[in-house]
Amino acid sequence: RTLDFTDFPIPLGAEWLHNRRRVLGEVMGQSNAPDDIETVGYKIQDSVAFWNGSSLDYSMMGVFRDLKFVNSSWYAFFEQYLVPPVADLITYNTAVTAIDYSTDQVRVSTQGGKNYTADRVIVTVPVKMLQDGFINFTPALPTNKQEALEEAYMPGGIKVFMTFDQKFYPVFTEFKTDKGLRGERVYYDAAYGQNSNQNIMALFAIGQPAAPYLDLDDDALIAYVLQELDEMFNGQASRSLQKHLIQNWLREPYIRGAYSEDFKNWRTVRTLSETVNGRLYFAGEAYADDGDWGYLHTAARAGRRAANEILFS
Repeated sequence: RTLDFTDFPIPLGAEWLHNRRRVLGEVMGQSNAPDDIETVGYKIQDSVAFWNGSSLDYSMMGVFRDLKFVNSSWYAFFEQYLVPPVADLITYNTAVTAIDYSTDQVRVSTQGGKNYTADRVIVTVPVKMLQDGFINFTPALPTNKQEALEEAYMPGGIKVFMTFDQKFYPVFTEFKTDKGLRGERVYYDAAYGQNSNQNIMALFAIGQPAAPYLDLDDDALIAYVLQELDEMFNGQASRSLQKHLIQNWLREPYIRGAYSEDFKNWRTVRTLSETVNGRLYFAGEAYADDGDWGYLHTAARAGRRAANEILFS
């Protein structure tokens, strides 16, 4: 998801490319990334800070391999290169409530009462929707699949973007006090590498470190964030804030979280991705039989895997 909050696309969801550029070509089914998708990497000498609860400790970035899209986004990449051939086949605003795969023809029921049938179905919904029982399966999903769903962890997550009239912050500001918690919390320069003169700082928080932010309404949240930043940067945040934008993924009714937390239990990951009865296939960032888990390029790999399984079954 993106929004025209400033003079370049603001990524409310997936933002970084956690891989080399050539993975964009892999997603497209070719060897190289398209030339007109520009990315930028971080520099070893970039400034980062660590908040210890009372002061900021500054250091250099060091080697950090993640890339950012330049005046573009993951959304723009998919919209330009992958969606056009199938755009007319996509039905929006149609929530699936039941999938019956008890016969040779899979029957998919929707909230609006319209039904669809197919030989095979690829399920790509966020794992939280299956954990919460939003879709009723007939027969019920196998026990090992249900157990894997129970083990999967998809925490809440939030992003807050703020435009300031001056730049008073480093490339990243991390929290030393968050070590040991499941999740992440960081302030960062959202305009880094963009063709923009705007000063845009963002908060990204997921999992346990995001808990202080997730239940606040927008006014209380921005007040909390400004107070936190003022403590770190000597009151400069509240003095120079111009506008803000909030995306709380926990409140999205058909997502209910951010993305699946990576962990080392490969059996759980593999079971989530396994096909059921040769008719139900699973794809997305949580259903990836892959070394990476929870990333957008991994979700695309899972989709390609599921499609190939169907084509060659």
